[in-house]
Amino acid sequence: GAIIFAIDATCTFKDYIEVGDRLITVDGNVISKAEDISGGNDRRVRMIGIAKNMPRPHEVVANSATLSNNPRTLMDLWEEFKYGIDGRKPAQQFTKSEKNASSGIRQLYWRRNHVWSIMDGLVGSGLTPEEACEEIREVYFEMSNTKIISAMVADKKRYPETKCHPDLYRQKEAPCTKRMAEVSFRSATLSSNPRTLHEMGREFKIG
Repeated sequence: GAIIFAIDATCTFKDYIEVGDRLITVDGNVISKAEDISGGNDRRVRMIGIAKNMPRPHEVVANSATLSNNPRTLMDLWEEFKYGIDGRKPAQQFTKSEKNASSGIRQLYWRRNHVWSIMDGLVGSGLTPEEACEEIREVYFEMSNTKIISAMVADKKRYPETKCHPDLYRQKEAPCTKRMAEVSFRSATLSSNPRTLHEMGREFKIG
């Protein structure tokens, strides 16, 4: 068979395969050489046999800097980012060299990072991971992870100011930061003419 190292965006069955899967047969014929894959200009429908890359648990090296084969939900992606799946190293702890260890990992990390970045921003704004997943589903409905990521890639280009769909954008600055900055620059002076005891009490307690 032939290992899939990258997936073209125009591939008609890209939602059903992952980098690392094997192309085993074409129209029932076992692939043994590159020529067996080429279809030339023939546009007829072809039957393709795929072997999914599903490593057994004992094949995953503990704390290895690898990505899971097919996280099926947004929460699976969040778990992969924050804690790692099946004993793998959390994706957020990958070093630059680990992110680029192979073309397959580099592509997967780049694509999945669209979800991780948005979820990290949503959770950082005060949402729970479950609420963050719901926010994303409200924008992209019940799409598969693969389709959600593709939509996020497109939205990053469509909305250059926020680099994501506006409904999912969150300011990185904490809400109270600006207010605290304003207070720090207030002068230590008293008002010229507080007219009531209430105003004097407010001046004393609050300013």
